[in-house]
Amino acid sequence: MLNNINKQKLVGIFTTLMIVVALGILGAYAFNQYQANQSNGDTVSEEETIQESVEISLNYGDGEDSEIYYAQYKSGMSVFEALESASELNDFELEYTDYGGDLGVFVESINGYSGGDDKWWQFWVNDEYQTSGMSSVIVSSGDIIELRLTGE
Repeated sequence: MLNNINKQKLVGIFTTLMIVVALGILGAYAFNQYQANQSNGDTVSEEETIQESVEISLNYGDGEDSEIYYAQYKSGMSVFEALESASELNDFELEYTDYGGDLGVFVESINGYSGGDDKWWQFWVNDEYQTSGMSSVIVSSGDIIELRLTGE
């Protein structure tokens, strides 16, 4: 039979072991919660941004190389929403008029480059010229949108 001192040592060891196990479980739970909050929050890793983005290429028709920007992709996003997002994220100027309904949005100026009587902004998605308005064409993650200031 175990004497009282050995019983007390065993109880002490068992109690310490249970506390260590409980702290380990709580720590693992807290870490998992932290990771879940990070993946559901606004913070996005570089890899996720690359996989879940839309590329915007702006060609001002001035003979210079196009400027490339990225917008964070969101399900159901239109070309205009991607352009607006890229404008906000990259701090470039975007002027437009929203006519609402079927008429949608008309882009007037990007970074001070505006259309007029003989120039306007046209756009392509994945090298396909679009004949619908920017606010009605829906993009997918990884799409490449090219906007060109063109004229007659």
